[in-house]
Amino acid sequence: MARNPLSAEAQAFVDGAVKASARLAGFTADATVEYITLDPAAGELDDDARRSAGSMVESIAVGWRDAERAGATEPRVVADLESGAVIDLLGAVQDSLVLALLGPEGAQHTLLSVDQAIARLEVLAGGNWDAGAVAQSGEAETAADPVTGLFQVTSEGATFFSSLNDAGDVLGTEGEARARVLLARFAVCGRSVDRNRRSIDAGDDDLRPSEQLLRSMVQGLVLRLSMDPSNRDLAIPISDLAVLAGLVRDALTPGR
Repeated sequence: MARNPLSAEAQAFVDGAVKASARLAGFTADATVEYITLDPAAGELDDDARRSAGSMVESIAVGWRDAERAGATEPRVVADLESGAVIDLLGAVQDSLVLALLGPEGAQHTLLSVDQAIARLEVLAGGNWDAGAVAQSGEAETAADPVTGLFQVTSEGATFFSSLNDAGDVLGTEGEARARVLLARFAVCGRSVDRNRRSIDAGDDDLRPSEQLLRSMVQGLVLRLSMDPSNRDLAIPISDLAVLAGLVRDALTPGR
């Protein structure tokens, strides 16, 4: 039986998402190569490396937002395009950079190692974007439940963002301080989820909507903290974050 053709609008969305996903894959490869050069897991960054790391964190946020606006980060699109490995690697790089910029405080957490970055980059270079094919660390974190942590920090993020408004690209001194603390918590959570990918994917619940919400919140904070007005303008609107939070709620509610 022939499949019903897509409407012009639906076809345009699909084409745009596919192109944006391909751009994100190329961008992720470039960002990972830069990360390998910096190697923040090897020790504390010097001043030049800190500037490079900070610039990379912001560039990743811009690249993610481009893909997000095209629909390429939506869980159903990620599943259809099998681009989970791209999303996960880019998140691992960004979270590790955020933690590295914290200095000794961030060093107590496990950053993405150069060996892991190279191995995952090789998988992408081989044309396999499926997260299940990525050989990640088998060392599970026993200090905390990554799933519970994911729900907790996204709830904290929802509370923070709901206190803002869509015109609030300038957070103010108190808002910036809260945003930086929250960004660090997001990074710790992201690394925990990434390191426990195998056990998380083996579970019954589909956590991709929650993970998408986490990454969208990360980029929302990074862009709102930017010194560049054009980057601040790119930050995801609070209303869009509310929609993502609603999708997470629906995904976690039985019978919906």
